[in-house]
Amino acid sequence: MPFSASTCLTNSGTVALGGTFNIYSDFDNYTTPFQTNVTYSQLFGPLCPYVMGNVPDLTTTIRIIDIISTCCATLELLSNDLCTTCELSFDSYQTSNIGIIVAGELTGSCENDITDYNFSAAASGTVPLTLQSTFNLDLSTDYFAWKFKGESIPDSLKITFYGSAYSNNPIILDYWEIGGNISISNAEYLTFPKSASTTDYFSKVTSLTSLSRNVGDYLILEVIPNQFNSQTNWDFYFTCMNSFDCDLCLYDYLNTPYKIKSSSITGITGSCSSIEVKFDVSGCTESSIINSDIYKYQKTDANPLATTSFNTNVYTDDITGLRNRTTSSLDWNATFCSMLFGINVSATCSIPNTNIISFKKENTGPSGQGVIKMEFSSLSDLIHYKSSYDLTLPYSGTPFNSADPNYYRYFQLFIPKNATPNTNCGDGTSLLTYYLHYSSIVTTGTTGGNYTLNITMPTISDDIAPFDPCDINCQLNINNVVTTVNNSSTGATYVENFTSNTGSKYVVPFGVTRYFVEFPPVTNSASTIQGVYYLNNYLNATVPFSGSSSPYTRIPSLSAVTCNNFTSIGVSYTQVQFVYIYNYKVELTDSNNVKSFRILASPIVNGVTSNVFSDVVATVVNGSLTYSNPAYTF
Repeated sequence: MPFSASTCLTNSGTVALGGTFNIYSDFDNYTTPFQTNVTYSQLFGPLCPYVMGNVPDLTTTIRIIDIISTCCATLELLSNDLCTTCELSFDSYQTSNIGIIVAGELTGSCENDITDYNFSAAASGTVPLTLQSTFNLDLSTDYFAWKFKGESIPDSLKITFYGSAYSNNPIILDYWEIGGNISISNAEYLTFPKSASTTDYFSKVTSLTSLSRNVGDYLILEVIPNQFNSQTNWDFYFTCMNSFDCDLCLYDYLNTPYKIKSSSITGITGSCSSIEVKFDVSGCTESSIINSDIYKYQKTDANPLATTSFNTNVYTDDITGLRNRTTSSLDWNATFCSMLFGINVSATCSIPNTNIISFKKENTGPSGQGVIKMEFSSLSDLIHYKSSYDLTLPYSGTPFNSADPNYYRYFQLFIPKNATPNTNCGDGTSLLTYYLHYSSIVTTGTTGGNYTLNITMPTISDDIAPFDPCDINCQLNINNVVTTVNNSSTGATYVENFTSNTGSKYVVPFGVTRYFVEFPPVTNSASTIQGVYYLNNYLNATVPFSGSSSPYTRIPSLSAVTCNNFTSIGVSYTQVQFVYIYNYKVELTDSNNVKSFRILASPIVNGVTSNVFSDVVATVVNGSLTYSNPAYTF
């Protein structure tokens, strides 16, 4: 049957070309063109690669002939059967009209040992259509590992099994919507499709072990780009696996925690009678963890899920086998300062429309201070921005009294900047962030039939009474507020002037408020140091469904897990195993001498800790180690 191919020419030769071309196949000895009146810009210009459909089956070379000059180029096609040539097992590529999408690119070379395959695509300006490919399964393939990135604008991935043992009825093994602009991830067994909120790659292993399979069975891999925002990019990698190694070096420490090197226990005293305690722990090296199948194929991120993941506290150095751990600053009486959030919403693109929004930030205020000027063709957009601003006002503090700590705060304005005025807010959009003090003046109005919103950007100064030198992070945070607000106001890099013809804006444009706070003096005489990793049972499972639309029907009898041992270790919180490999507590023991402290341990049993620190690990008196427990030290 006819197939598709693509080409992009880079050398037009020395003879002047007429600019219109026909394309022929060696199938009929270049007799009848299967593509006619192809333009120069399609083959050589910005519109290439030129995607040609209706290429006759069995074609191995094509000939492109300029109609006027009759100059030609004969090009060899690698193969019209990627399954055979590259052992990819793809036997069809289906899409009606891919428009500006560039899809089907394979990473790596066409070699016998290639194992990882990649599709990537981008769409802009038109509604992207579904990409669908068929993947023939080898009978020895028990696991299908994949990772998918939807970036900010969510896209969907569906993996469907067709097998003769089930009358070739579709069995949907995995169906996910993946991208950053998803409010919350949902991976529960009964949820379908599932969702993963992340702008990074989301990784999973689809288990085929519960399926009866025969020769000729196959998967349909279906990428469904976002249907509401055409400014979307996605990336998809996958590999087949005959087996999956569920072992981890970390399993050796389910009942015997990482030990502390006793000679490394050190107290570093700071100003104001504080101390930080440092020590080295010994355990699994970084390479032993990151080279495991669980790490390579199941470690992932999805907000706010506790996904299968390994923080660096469980790694040790590949050469020394040690990991240095340090407590927070310990003190019998300390004052801390911090910056807290009032509102904290990420920048999520609104659905595009035909409204016109103009944005200008210029430094034309007093003494070169910034001014933001926005103009809207639609009243709804003005209301959108003004309403979002009004929600920040409860966090305004004392905006005109710089001697008051409540003066030191700001709110943030998110503005999308697209590549062109006609580009939607979406993947590839630049996020501009402006930091404004609450002494800013916001005004609205009209001009020439449009609606306006203007914001002054006054600078601020540090007029607060000096802090005690022992107050932790107090002056630092005040300095950061002043610097952040003033740089945003007067900095040349913040100057902008552009227009969106697609109503580009964020769902919550004034998305963040932050304010300074000084906490009352507290005793901070103890610090906990843990090593813990997470195994997600939802993501370890493959739960098939049937049906062509919601509500889908779950097929419990065909459910499978990749690793059988997850639920037998650690403690389970909402289908996530928290597995501890050490849990130590450092506490000061002498209120007159911070150089005296002890290290305690909460015993680990099958990866579970009670957080009861009953075992003494080490005792330090006036900086000298006087006791170490061989069960926890070496």
